[in-house]
Amino acid sequence: SSIYYSSNGGNWTESHKWLGGSSECDWHGITCTDDFFISVINLKSNNLVGELVPELGKLEKQQLVKIVVDHNHLKGTLPEEIHHLHELMQFEVDDNSFTGSIPEALFRDLKRLRRLEMQYNQFSGEIPTSVGLLEGIEKLHLYSNSLTGSIPEEIGLCSNLEKLTLDKNNLNGTLPGTLFSLSNLETLSLSKNSISGILSPKIGDLVSLKEVSLKDNLFSGYIPSEISHLSSLEYLELQINDLTGAIPKSVGALSSLYHFSVYNNILGG
Repeated sequence: SSIYYSSNGGNWTESHKWLGGSSECDWHGITCTDDFFISVINLKSNNLVGELVPELGKLEKQQLVKIVVDHNHLKGTLPEEIHHLHELMQFEVDDNSFTGSIPEALFRDLKRLRRLEMQYNQFSGEIPTSVGLLEGIEKLHLYSNSLTGSIPEEIGLCSNLEKLTLDKNNLNGTLPGTLFSLSNLETLSLSKNSISGILSPKIGDLVSLKEVSLKDNLFSGYIPSEISHLSSLEYLELQINDLTGAIPKSVGALSSLYHFSVYNNILGG
C-alpha cells in the first residue's frame, strides 16, 4: 500500500482493487505464487507520480522476483533498501526521472538479478564497482543518464552478460581489458560518451557480438583486423572518433554485417 500512497495512486491509470477488501494478490499489477506470496509488481505505464519508498525493501519476506515500474513519472533517489530483495531477478525503472547515484548495495546484494533497466533517467556518479557481483546479470541497460567516470574493471566478472548499453552518458577513460572476456556478449553499445584509447585487438575475442556501437567517442588508432573474427556481427558503428589508418579488408568477409559506419574519422587507404 505504501507504493500506492507514495506515487499518487488515486490518479493511476489503473488501480483495480487496490486497497480494497480483497487480497493483495487481486490488485492490479500484482502477481502471487500459489502460496500467496507476492512475486511480481508490474505497474508499467500507469501514471505513477512521486517516489519509490524505502518500505519496498520490507517485501523481502515475499518471493519478489520482478519489479517493473518503467514509463512513469517517478523521481528522487532509488531507496537503498531494495537490496534486501534477494530473490529479485528483474528490475525495470527506465523512463522516469530518478536522480542521484546508483546505490552500491543494489549491485552488491542482488546476485540473482538477470535484467536491470535504468535507462532514460538522470542518474549521476560512477558505475559502482560492485557491478562485478551481479553474477547472473544478462541485460544491463544504463544508457541516457548522467553517469561519469570510467567503466569499472569489475564488469568483466559478469560472465553471463549478453547486452551492455551505456550510451549517452558522460563516461570517460579507456575500455577495461576485462571487458573482452565477456564471451556471451551480443550487444555492446557505448556511443556518445568520451571514452578514449585504442580499440583493442582483443575485441575479436567477443565472438558472440552481433551489435557494436562505439560512435561519437574519442577512440584513436587503427581499426583492428581482429574484428573479422566476429562472424555473427550484424551492426558496427565507429563513426565520429579519431581512428586512423585503413579499414581492414577482412571486414568485407563478415557475411552477416548489414550496417557499417565509419565517417568522421581520419581513415585512409
